[in-house]
Amino acid sequence: MGNWLMRASEFITEHEMVFSRTGNKLKTKWRCTSGTRRGRVVGNAKDCDAPIDQKKRAQMKVTRKTKAKSPQEKQRRPKE
Repeated sequence: MGNWLMRASEFITEHEMVFSRTGNKLKTKWRCTSGTRRGRVVGNAKDCDAPIDQKKRAQMKVTRKTKAKSPQEKQRRPKE
């Protein structure tokens, strides 16, 4: 018999399983391999396909701009 049985992970390429450590415990998470969340590690595989919340996205842009710059960013500026 041929080896025609394949695992579902060979067909579905939207995410791959990874392990993360929280303290002393290991937990399985998922790395998104396609879509707008490509490269991001999420706790649930279906979060890779979830639509982006535009209200949260806009608020986060404002928050990032109002935060003080880190010392590393200030240090990158050329000194006079």
